[in-house]
Amino acid sequence: SISTRPKYTPVFDARAVCYPTIDNVRDYFSWRQADCHINNLYNTAFWALVQRDGLSNRAAEAKLSGTVSSEKNELLFSQFQINYNNEEPMYRKGSLLYRAPVTHKHTRTNATTGKS
Repeated sequence: SISTRPKYTPVFDARAVCYPTIDNVRDYFSWRQADCHINNLYNTAFWALVQRDGLSNRAAEAKLSGTVSSEKNELLFSQFQINYNNEEPMYRKGSLLYRAPVTHKHTRTNATTGKS
């Protein structure tokens, strides 16, 4: 992993979604996870080039332009001894917060007496 630790936990935008079926939800999360992986692999390679190799942002971007995942993995391993598969799963795959529905038992209370 890169020796410079971030000041803040890496994040991206959050979304609240409603889909008609569980299959749609599963497909959506699969897509988001793949997107997270692609973005993080690029960013890991980009910042290794900038912080460890001394490239400018523009030069790092140019070096990575048109590369595929296998080429970024090879660059990370051969130049920086970073095995991307050993990076923390939350960075490679993203994270998910799920809000489970909570059922409350409601009882009626008489406003005058305070009794159920």
